[in-house]
Amino acid sequence: MGQGGQELGRQGRIGANRSPERKSGPGAFDPAPISFCLADIPRRLNILFVCSQNRLRSPTAEQVFASHPGVQCASAGTNHRADNPLTPELVEWAELIFVMEKTHRDKVQAKFRKQLRAQRIIVLGIPDDYEFMDPALVELLKAKVTRYLPAG
Repeated sequence: MGQGGQELGRQGRIGANRSPERKSGPGAFDPAPISFCLADIPRRLNILFVCSQNRLRSPTAEQVFASHPGVQCASAGTNHRADNPLTPELVEWAELIFVMEKTHRDKVQAKFRKQLRAQRIIVLGIPDDYEFMDPALVELLKAKVTRYLPAG
């Protein structure tokens, strides 16, 4: 009997620090398969590719690594007239920043000092000699970037 003399059936009693009985058999609800914690959700590494105009090298890198397991990619340019200009929000979002040249690293460090926390900036040393998705650029990016990414 529950509070006020009501019958509770198989659900157990109100109060008394007792959980309702679990049903078993076909169609029974089992909460175990849906229980999880944040640690069970696959973590993705946020990587940012940076060049000057965000027209050739960094968009190529973003496209090449967009489907790599365990990463989320973005790209931007350091120049004000870049197709996608580098912003404080992008720098804060990134955990790993790949820049094409040392001048890009210097600009990122000077302009976004406040947003740089523990991000690692890696200079790839790739000159502005390639077209978008140039096969030679794709191979060079794969050779230089893959070692820093999660195994996949």
